[in-house]
Parts: sequence; C-alpha cells; structure tokens
Amino acid sequence: MKNHLKARAAPRTWNIPRKAEKFVTRPNPGSQKLEMTMPLGMLLRSLKIASTKKELNYIIKNSSVLVNGKRRWDYNFGVGFLDIISLPETKQNYTLTMDKKGRLVAQHVDEKEAETKLTQARTISKISGNRLQLHLSDGRNIIVDKPLASGTTVVVSIADGKITKVLPVETKASVMLIAGKHRGKRGVVESITADMITVQTETENISTKKSYAFVLGGSA
Repeated sequence: MKNHLKARAAPRTWNIPRKAEKFVTRPNPGSQKLEMTMPLGMLLRSLKIASTKKELNYIIKNSSVLVNGKRRWDYNFGVGFLDIISLPETKQNYTLTMDKKGRLVAQHVDEKEAETKLTQARTISKISGNRLQLHLSDGRNIIVDKPLASGTTVVVSIADGKITKVLPVETKASVMLIAGKHRGKRGVVESITADMITVQTETENISTKKSYAFVLGGSA
C-alpha cells in the first residue's frame, strides 16, 4: 500500500489544505476506518509542535510520544478516533475527537481524563472455556461476564485495559453523531425506534441511524 494519497482524495474528516499540497501521508492500517484515523505526525503538526516532517520525525523518534499509553515511533502510525495521545515530557494530553463540522481534531484533556479512553462495542464471541470476548472499535478484545449491545460505549483504563464504565445507547444519553450528513453534531437522545434514533441538538431535532450515535463520556 502506498504511504501517501492525494490531498483531494483524503477523507473529508481530515481538516487539511487540499489545494496547497498535492499529497498527504496515509496512516498505517489500523483497527479503525481510514476516515476515522489520522497519521501521528499529521496530528502533531496540527498541534503546532513542529512545522516540518523532518522536525516531527525527530520528535517522535527522540521524545516519548504515547498513544493509549504505548510509545509510538512512526510518523505514519494511525491514531484512531478517541485515542489518547500523551506527551509526558511536556505533560500534555489530547484525544482525537470530532468538531461540529465532522472533522477530526485533537482536543486537550487533563491528566485525569487521559487515564481512560472511550471505545465502542462491536461484536461478541465465545472462546475456550465458554467465556465471552468483546470486540471493540479500537481493536481491543476484552473478556466480559455478560454480553453488551453493539454500539454501547465502553470506558477503558489506559493503564490496565480494564473496563471502568459502560454507557449504553438510551434515552437522555449524550451522544455525538459520527457518520452521515450530521456527522460531528452533539445532542441528547430523545427516542429510539428499532435501528433509528432521534437526537435533540442545540438547534434542531435529528432523526438518523442508531449506529451513527456514539455515547459520550468525560474524554470526548
């Protein structure tokens, strides 16, 4: 796979100058879709930590840059939606979230918020010993005692990978819409009918697919 792509063809979730540059870096394949992922170097550049790829490569290889608590060395490493990015030397922490226009942006979080991350239940399967394994949107697989509905938000500890909280898609839940024409908008769930959901934002009432809603916690 090529390590770059044309700027004009880059995901619309990337907030980049499409006319100023012909090519942009393609992130390494990861657990999340391309439109929900950004290259680590590009994300750091958006934070104005450095202005050139050479400078950013130097920082990544010579400073501690952590993604979900693990040291990452590659400019092209794919940072996924709601991953936690930490810079221990400057005590700065960020999460890759989405603005109201549906574009991926790095948002500052405090040290306490950076101790956990949000991810989403996808599927569940049985493994040896008749145990249940939950498959999450960020690529994690966690053993659980009981099934969780697809789309449920799971709060996971960065330190040990354990689930600290479960946030189901239900009425009165605060959500962000992460797909469809209303991507990036936030609101409160008014009602749920089969696979559809109604969300009340600050300005409008939106009816959309339930699968487009991501229940929010303190890290989003």
